[in-house]
Amino acid sequence: MVILDAFLGDSSPSHLMTKEAFEGVRRVMEEDGVLVINSFGSFEPGRDFFTSSLYKTLSSVFRSVKIHHEGGGNVFFVASGTESLEMKRRPSLEGVHPTVVERARRAYDRTTVVNPESGMVLTDDYNPVEFRDAENREEVRRNLMRFFR
Repeated sequence: MVILDAFLGDSSPSHLMTKEAFEGVRRVMEEDGVLVINSFGSFEPGRDFFTSSLYKTLSSVFRSVKIHHEGGGNVFFVASGTESLEMKRRPSLEGVHPTVVERARRAYDRTTVVNPESGMVLTDDYNPVEFRDAENREEVRRNLMRFFR
């Protein structure tokens, strides 16, 4: 299992979200290995470029990709080289802090799909995420500032 939980404060580093970066991860994984990415993202039309692009980029490298989210901004992408990506057993949420245990449960239970008309495969040569996702990143910064006041 590879877990990618990297942030530049308000976003995932765009250079880690390209086809070439995921091909490098894929090369070191077992066939049935799993990549899990924690990111921020929106599914709202017009603001879904990053989530749609990340899904398309992962799908260009991995055979199976699922998206889990609970609706609060965090989005978890799960990718594998296997044909079917099914949870083998439900995780225990015993160690999860009580204030977020319901959010964690909803994230495990809730999968979604992206708008197939939005986004693109991101590459090292062309990756306009920082420009196209600027509005979402600004909102994340505002929410973080409200939280820390």
